Amino acid sequence: MGAQARRALGDFGVPIAIVMMVTLAYLVPAHTDKLKVPDGLSPSKPEVRGWVISPVGTQQALEPWVAFVCAVPALLIYILLFMETHISE
Repeated sequence: MGAQARRALGDFGVPIAIVMMVTLAYLVPAHTDKLKVPDGLSPSKPEVRGWVISPVGTQQALEPWVAFVCAVPALLIYILLFMETHISE
């Protein structure tokens, strides 16, 4: 029984600790900073822009050569991720 209890605490120790500390924070009247969460989701400035933001921007257009220069690091990252997934399989 002791080994099973240690294994369960090892597997679920972090969620147990989170639940215990949140419960303690609500039961004990102490000042702790809480995360202020908005009621809903909306863009940061809904009167200026919507959900989709153009990658080239509205004030300053990107030069055409930027797309070709970005292709080199993008290809290297693609190769790295491709090799990592195939090696780990």
